[in-house]
Amino acid sequence: MNDAKGNQVPNKLVEQATSKADLSYSYWAAGQSKSGSFTEKKLTEAELKEQEQRAREASQKGVSVWNQAGTFEERDVSGWAKDQLQLLLVGLEHRTPTATITLTEVKKTTGEAHVWLVRGKKRAGFDLTFEAAWRATTTDSCAAEATGTLSLTNVSPDELDELGDLLQVTVSRRDEGISSDASLMGPVKSIADKLREQLNKLHQLLKDR
Repeated sequence: MNDAKGNQVPNKLVEQATSKADLSYSYWAAGQSKSGSFTEKKLTEAELKEQEQRAREASQKGVSVWNQAGTFEERDVSGWAKDQLQLLLVGLEHRTPTATITLTEVKKTTGEAHVWLVRGKKRAGFDLTFEAAWRATTTDSCAAEATGTLSLTNVSPDELDELGDLLQVTVSRRDEGISSDASLMGPVKSIADKLREQLNKLHQLLKDR
């Protein structure tokens, strides 16, 4: 994957799946000949029964028949994760001393989410970009309103502590009772803590799948 300048950047999903050296893909080559092929062997009746038993046990553990040892398996759950993101974010509310901020819509979401089984251990991760619409209502007697969007680009679980720095905010409209766009930036960006909570929930939901 390349950045805007054409430089190669790490694939966040690969990093999340293989974050430790001992969980690399090197074991895939085990048992292969130099030509890359496998030697065909006819199974005995006893071996067939043993294979069927292993397949049943693998199914109960949540791994596929071909991957009975649970060495590596990957599921793309991007569509499901995007639906969950909608449920987690729409209606999210954050109150500050000067305004109440509410997320009213998740306008667009791109990216991927995956669940991995790596040597019997489940992992989950995402690399998502999304834009959400917000509404701010001041807490004073005028109850002036403003609307706009906030966005996060290529956010992953290991970046959630930096959410406040990654959050981009724009103002689309504000009532006359709100002095400037700049006065809204602090209150709207302070929703980052609530966003972090919801994205952590999404990460846990992925792990629980």
